Amino acid sequence: MNNLPQENIYGHIKRLRWIISHINESDTIIEFGCGTGYMITFPLTKMGYNITGVDIDKESIAYGKGIFQ
Repeated sequence: MNNLPQENIYGHIKRLRWIISHINESDTIIEFGCGTGYMITFPLTKMGYNITGVDIDKESIAYGKGIFQ
């Protein structure tokens, strides 16, 4: 967890730490409303978790796909 992005006003790091404390690396995870995926989905993926982000905003999805390439 030392490679986490810097905390922001939305408390993503606090939320990410809470999520990590409630999941196992063997879990399959879906994040609904992930936006671009940058703050939750991407860090969890980098840590080895099997996570898929889902969102309805086409621009966020397109931007997020670029993050994960």
